[in-house]
Amino acid sequence: MAGFAQRYRQARARQRFMRGPSTGGLGLTIFALVVVIAIAMLLGFLDRRTRDRTAQRLEQVRAAATDPIALVAEAARTHRILLLGDVQGASAPKRFAADVIDTLARGPGLDVVALEIDVELQPRIDAYLDSPEEDASLLLARPRSVREWEGTGRAFLEIFRRVRALNALLDASRRIRVVALDAPGWPPTPPPSPARLAQRFAERGEHMARNLEQRVLERDDRARVLVFVDGLHTLRARVRIETGGVALDSVPLLAARIAPAGNVAPFAVLVGAEAPPAPGYGLAGYRPGAFFERMAGVSAADAAFGFVVTSVLRFAVEDVEWWRGPGVSLEIVPLGGPLPLVDAWVRLSGAGLRLRRPSRSRARRRPAAHRPIRPRRRTLRLAAAAGPRA
Repeated sequence: MAGFAQRYRQARARQRFMRGPSTGGLGLTIFALVVVIAIAMLLGFLDRRTRDRTAQRLEQVRAAATDPIALVAEAARTHRILLLGDVQGASAPKRFAADVIDTLARGPGLDVVALEIDVELQPRIDAYLDSPEEDASLLLARPRSVREWEGTGRAFLEIFRRVRALNALLDASRRIRVVALDAPGWPPTPPPSPARLAQRFAERGEHMARNLEQRVLERDDRARVLVFVDGLHTLRARVRIETGGVALDSVPLLAARIAPAGNVAPFAVLVGAEAPPAPGYGLAGYRPGAFFERMAGVSAADAAFGFVVTSVLRFAVEDVEWWRGPGVSLEIVPLGGPLPLVDAWVRLSGAGLRLRRPSRSRARRRPAAHRPIRPRRRTLRLAAAAGPRA
């Protein structure tokens, strides 16, 4: 009997102190696994939806893609003022601007080319264009005249050369003027503090708009004008700038400052092209990024193309990227309203500017005379730098 009691106590002890495995840890593991699988499925769904939207947008762009020079020339027939975006450090936009100038002068007509050049260099520009024989040293002696700090001075010089060549075919009353728009001493040398640079950036935009109004639009209310500026200034938007010492809440970019001409707003074309990651001067500027890369497969052989922005084929602020100087925070805020952020977007080839060349008969046409517009029936952080040479 004692042996039976002892065995019973031992059995009870085993039940008490040698329990089976707990199911709590297993349940937690299963729950965590379910959560992970659900998250993976959600991410996969979102990724597929993003890829589908990207593919759909690519098809829309491919269907709307056209020759970029033809796009700008067509816009010039109904818009007196054209804004064409530049990319700091890229040669292709400068060559594109020169080709656009040539096409406009031989087609819809062109009176003024306004450039992002220090206004104090206007006498040198006039001397170059008016000299009996071409003397590029008049510009190259002052590197700011061709924005040499970008490393693309020779490409920028081609703009002046193209205007000079066109003017040789015109009488004095019809010659194309080149107007320097930029604020004196921009970009500043040596670079000031981020706070002072932000303040000067805001003052600079106001100066360019006033210069365009007083020196171009007020002199001739029918002048056809091409404004070639950094792509950031082609956006109908304001920027919020913050630095360690100042916050500017609402600074209009140039496109947002230009009033409509004859009830027709300026036509703004943002141009994308490959460029070095860090231009190094100024406060901020347009920098083609992810959108530029996604559009690489639209055109065969990576040829240049453009498309007009519509209510279906949109170009939003999310598609815009920019570089900014050290110690600077910048946010782009679209103006909103009926007008889009830009009217058209152009992608220039990464391997060089490849455009359809005009026919021989068209290339021989003389620049068009001035005539009224007849509307047709049918829109990174940077390291601090020492500053550019004067």
